[in-house]
Amino acid sequence: MSDRSKQTRLVQYDWLESQEGREFLGVLLRRNKRRIFGLLEQPGFPSGITPTIVPFKLLLLGKSAVGKTSTVAKIAGKELPAIYSETPGIQTTLIYWPAKLVSSSKVVLFKLHFWDVGDSAMKKFDHIKTSAHMKPDAVIFFFSFTDRASFDDLPYLVTRTCDELSDLPKITIGTKYPFYTRSVARILQ
Repeated sequence: MSDRSKQTRLVQYDWLESQEGREFLGVLLRRNKRRIFGLLEQPGFPSGITPTIVPFKLLLLGKSAVGKTSTVAKIAGKELPAIYSETPGIQTTLIYWPAKLVSSSKVVLFKLHFWDVGDSAMKKFDHIKTSAHMKPDAVIFFFSFTDRASFDDLPYLVTRTCDELSDLPKITIGTKYPFYTRSVARILQ
């Protein structure tokens, strides 16, 4: 690794494979699956281990059925929904993830608070939009590769949101990429 890349790294990438990193993961995982924490809960660490908790509220926006809920469920280690049903309002999910900083060798615990907002509910009820847009740290826009309209709606959604939340980082995620279909098509040719 070059000296320049060492200087720009913020976290130690291989730290979770160390003994100390595995101890942190032991608190966050149960039977190699991520533990689910409620809104008022947080991981309990053994005495002597006190990580700095860094909270992030992440607002998820996109057309209905693009995969916002499934993406968060996958990240959180939850069961993926078998049948689609639109998020009826706001569904929140907490995920804790540890990292060790390169500069200070200090362990931080990222508290990622995902706010999954149902598209129809946000359009129908003003209080849902107000609650969701209250102090997020970043906005994640979703579209589906299998739904062209969800991609075509992105510019409008981004513009509308950027007017209201202009100073926030924005991320776009494409879901449901038809990899299997294209792979099979290449094999059959």
